[in-house]
Amino acid sequence: METITYNFCEQTTESSNFYMRLEKLTDKIIHEASELIPYASLFSEYTGKEECSKKESIQHYLMEMISIGIYWKNYINKSFKKSKAFFAIAKKMNQLRSNYPSQKMNIDHVRGIINTHLNEIQPTGREIVYSLRNFKSLISWMEAAGDYPQTTMVLRRWEAFLKKQSFQMQHDILSLTRSFSIQFEEICDTSLGNYFEHLPEFFSAFMERYKFREDILFCGRQKNEYYLNITGACIMNRDLKAEFLNTTRKIILLPACVKKYNESCAAVKINNAYICQGCREDCNVNNIKQEIKDSTELLLVPHSSDFEKELHRYSGQKNTGFIGVACVLNLLEGGYAMKNLDLPAQCVFLDYCGCKNHWHHHGIPTDLNRKYLNNICNNTNVCETLPVE
Repeated sequence: METITYNFCEQTTESSNFYMRLEKLTDKIIHEASELIPYASLFSEYTGKEECSKKESIQHYLMEMISIGIYWKNYINKSFKKSKAFFAIAKKMNQLRSNYPSQKMNIDHVRGIINTHLNEIQPTGREIVYSLRNFKSLISWMEAAGDYPQTTMVLRRWEAFLKKQSFQMQHDILSLTRSFSIQFEEICDTSLGNYFEHLPEFFSAFMERYKFREDILFCGRQKNEYYLNITGACIMNRDLKAEFLNTTRKIILLPACVKKYNESCAAVKINNAYICQGCREDCNVNNIKQEIKDSTELLLVPHSSDFEKELHRYSGQKNTGFIGVACVLNLLEGGYAMKNLDLPAQCVFLDYCGCKNHWHHHGIPTDLNRKYLNNICNNTNVCETLPVE
């Protein structure tokens, strides 16, 4: 099987080792991030006073602080020397794409030009100051990119929090998140780096393939964002587990890239998703359907936008637990979406990426760890019965 950016089955037949190592890695990250805890606690107190914000665990806020450092490292130099008008045009195109899906092809042509410009690094010729003004510029860039709608809402809450702090406190928090992001990546490299060893090869021909494509920013994310998504999803799973275990109905939201056959697929559309009809014995979707319990439903979701539309139908329903399956770079956005809709949920990683829309010319049918999925469906300790090679 061809590996494009990552493969959690690297050098093994399945991904159980990855899940075991991820649990240990997440514990280590939380331990090593102890210097961030005082600031995470301050933010926790702040959110507790805000009626519109649901209070999360300290581990969750640590993850948000790590994300700030990573986004600052990756994008602050791309956010400079771009006007407010340019950002406004980019955001408008994102809105048009969402509101007029029939015009997606034409709109994405324009977005490809805009996003290629957004991807350009702008040298400042001076040291970048850890200030609220620059943080706001970073968020504006991410909003213009259009790939972080849930994340930027989180960052806007941090902006409101920082606005109430002294200039020195703003500097201390932003500089600390930036410095820890380097340590975070080094720790992750040691534990999980082998699963991402194909990324350099992918990036070697990146601009030749993705220049002027609307997904240049999404597909061009650096390795530290892969690490952020998998550890962030692990923390979210832990935080949401108790509510999820209390649900009696389970729904798996499976991306369409898991299908082996697209043109001849007999799945039936219901609302924003599709229901597998079991038309092919050798299709991964049908195999997963046969393996899960009768009380667990399975829905195929063609696109991440359909994922959120489908979730809105169940907003606030505490008796239904959702299992969102996605490739690594979609995990945090999907997790935030389920949290914002107050839905009990768990995340499962695709073992590798391969969809035709973003990653592969012809598309590679993707797959996931079936044992891990079944453990979640059956309310079993997710890593308890995983085989280790």
